[in-house]
Amino acid sequence: MSRPPSGKKSHYLPSSISSSSSSSQPLKPDKPQSLIPCKCDCPQVRWPRPSDLSPEKIKGLLIEHHVHFKAQDNIFAIARLY
Repeated sequence: MSRPPSGKKSHYLPSSISSSSSSSQPLKPDKPQSLIPCKCDCPQVRWPRPSDLSPEKIKGLLIEHHVHFKAQDNIFAIARLY
């Protein structure tokens, strides 16, 4: 698929899909106002910064939240993912 002359990405479907489509209108992304917020009852857990914790405390947090890791894994890198 070639890019439009303006250099912006095209929002059209590939020809294999758009040929079966009933219209050739461009796809428009959802507006931020139309997105539904999450309605979960559980409070969001805030993880402390790994640099502020000792390795033992990090291991305790990972175990508490059921994050699987091996002894040879870098626990600081794993904690940064969460």
